[in-house]
Amino acid sequence: MATIAQLQNEFLGMANDDFFGENVIYISSSVEYPLRAIVYRRGLRDNSVRFDRIKNAGMLNSEQSMYDFEIRISSDATYGRASINVKSDSVKLYKTIGEQQVTARVMEITGQDPATYRLGLSV
Repeated sequence: MATIAQLQNEFLGMANDDFFGENVIYISSSVEYPLRAIVYRRGLRDNSVRFDRIKNAGMLNSEQSMYDFEIRISSDATYGRASINVKSDSVKLYKTIGEQQVTARVMEITGQDPATYRLGLSV
């Protein structure tokens, strides 16, 4: 069975690989923290109703999503964030690679294991 340190090292190895990870800025209490994260882009839709506001949207198919982005970051205080302030923290990241950064609010911790947090972000 893997230890927490081994899980952290495995995640950091993936996040530091440019094929998987990218640089984001985590903002907590107006302080910016540069981090490496794995970003899951679901795409921002051009319609006027956000998916997290649609009743009974669920996750019926892969095109529906409650969040504009999801990211996975380390839960280590040195390489990530040891605590998450839902609905008050935010993250600067690229909507698509090479475009201007957008700021998205942390809406929910959608998943967690001993080494990482998976966060749902809305612009």
